[in-house]
Amino acid sequence: MKVIIDTNIVVSAAIADKNPEVVILFVIANSDFEWVVSAEIIAEYKAIRLG
Repeated sequence: MKVIIDTNIVVSAAIADKNPEVVILFVIANSDFEWVVSAEIIAEYKAIRLG
C-alpha cells in the first residue's frame, strides 16, 4: 500500500500528542506501506519544522 503523509497529517499529529514522528516512524517501520513523497511535500515539512 502506498502512503502519502500530507503536511496536514503531520500538523494534526503534532497538535494531538506533540509527537508527529510516531506517525512517520510507523509508516517507515511497517513493510506493508510504501511512503510516497515529493519535493514539494518535503519543502512543506521543512517549512513547518522551521516555523
